[in-house]
Amino acid sequence: ALHLLAFHPCREDRGPGCRANPLDAGHFSVRAPWPTLQLLRSVDLHRARAEWLRSGAPGPGALTLLLRNKAQLRQLGRQQLQQRF
Repeated sequence: ALHLLAFHPCREDRGPGCRANPLDAGHFSVRAPWPTLQLLRSVDLHRARAEWLRSGAPGPGALTLLLRNKAQLRQLGRQQLQQRF
């Protein structure tokens, strides 16, 4: 099985930690300069998660990491992100 991730210059995220405002800098977490599709094999995703758990590495879970990334994008601000984009 495959997981399909889509990125687009104008995409608005609707997942956890999202805001309805289309100008929210958090939407940059699902944007790319050009429309892009990323394919992830389920087996690779499961293997990576299992290896991370086995490593005992401290750190946030996936949801915490996602929310932290969106907070950092908002701290940078939409204007700065557009300039970098």
